[in-house]
Amino acid sequence: MNSQKNKLPRARRLAGLILSETLLAAAVICVVCDRAVFGRLTWSLIVALSLLLTWAVALPALLVRGKGLWFSLAAFSLAVAPYLYGLSVLLGRPAQMLRIALPMAAVGVGFLWLAALIFSRIRNRWNAGALCLLAAAGLNVIVNAILAALLGEPLFDVWDLLSGGLLLLFAGALFGAGRRQRR
Repeated sequence: MNSQKNKLPRARRLAGLILSETLLAAAVICVVCDRAVFGRLTWSLIVALSLLLTWAVALPALLVRGKGLWFSLAAFSLAVAPYLYGLSVLLGRPAQMLRIALPMAAVGVGFLWLAALIFSRIRNRWNAGALCLLAAAGLNVIVNAILAALLGEPLFDVWDLLSGGLLLLFAGALFGAGRRQRR
């Protein structure tokens, strides 16, 4: 019994080490290839930055038993703004990109937290999925409103109405499946 108790943390540490080494190796390979082909660093810095974000988000899920999702969400919430800033600098358009990316990231992170809360509180997975789809339909409206304000785009177009309608339709189907499951 005691050996089983010690194996899980060891396995988690090993998985974290393998993840870290794999992502580091991928970043190094990209940098080497970029230097070999172009003679300087171009696209590989974007890959390295993205791998760093992946590491920061995935590692807590591997290392923290039982609450890894919440730690990963917290890590993503904290890391997404610096990631977007780094990406905008690498792409050479910090002001223009961040003006749109940061509000969209805030809305997206909020949705991820809401979805995690829904699935952690509602036992019926069909109903939880349906609520997430309803929230996604609301998210569609919020994103459109922000983009309309920032870019002067129309609030809705035919694709927004189609995607919102499909989200509502699928939410209804999931609620129906959840209701049947309870019987």
